[in-house]
Amino acid sequence: MLTEDGELCAMIIQRLNQDSSWFLHWNNLRLIVDPWLVGSEVDGAPWLNEQWHVTDPVPPEQVPEADAILIAQSYNDHCHIPTLRSLPATLPILATRKAYNRLKRCFPDRKLLLIPDQGTPLNFRGFVFQAFRPAKRLDPVYFGVMVRPANAPCLFYAPHGFDLKAEEVAQLRETGVHALVTTFTDFRLPGIMGGHVNPGMEQVQALVRSLQPSHLLNTHDEAKQMKGLVARLAKVHYADLAAVQMDPALPFRPMPGYEPVHLPL
Repeated sequence: MLTEDGELCAMIIQRLNQDSSWFLHWNNLRLIVDPWLVGSEVDGAPWLNEQWHVTDPVPPEQVPEADAILIAQSYNDHCHIPTLRSLPATLPILATRKAYNRLKRCFPDRKLLLIPDQGTPLNFRGFVFQAFRPAKRLDPVYFGVMVRPANAPCLFYAPHGFDLKAEEVAQLRETGVHALVTTFTDFRLPGIMGGHVNPGMEQVQALVRSLQPSHLLNTHDEAKQMKGLVARLAKVHYADLAAVQMDPALPFRPMPGYEPVHLPL
């Protein structure tokens, strides 16, 4: 949002579900992030992994008016095709590479914009979007995404955590990190099924030390209902958010409900 003098003011952010769907209103940008708002999500087949929200999300018809949709990952709990079909088809979709390739097949007639993980970043409505791709070749590949207005600190969205290289830390520190949005959950599977899917609080603490964000928000931490092989094999530990809130080293902002929250600069 802008003040009457045209200066950048607080970011407004709102949960759309209790997992990793968000609505962001910042400056002149209104952005829906990773919307999964209807039904279940299936990875591969229901016998492998099917999940449901425990707490009802915001219904698609109640999502605030937006300028675009951001899809950070290609997996169904981020790139949820039934939800995308329920949102206005006129909204451009900004997506990291693997999600972009999937969306081209699903929505050949929609406006899709690639968020590059190398080369020139994407510029959209006065904001810079850059993807961070982890140093691995095989799935699962979980991207981080930087969103920032020109000449202002950024939001760094890493719903599966992220191991930043030294040059990436330097880039983000130079920009300044207004908000770090990342998972607090430790979620582990056998290596052949994805390994350490969410890295937990140890990495949260490392990211905060490296990036020194003004605000820390947790995401992708809903204790969802699950069935299938993943549910039987997963080892999951959810962070104690009350204890996190008491840690003076972490600028944690709890957001238990669906009310919009201002994150002052």
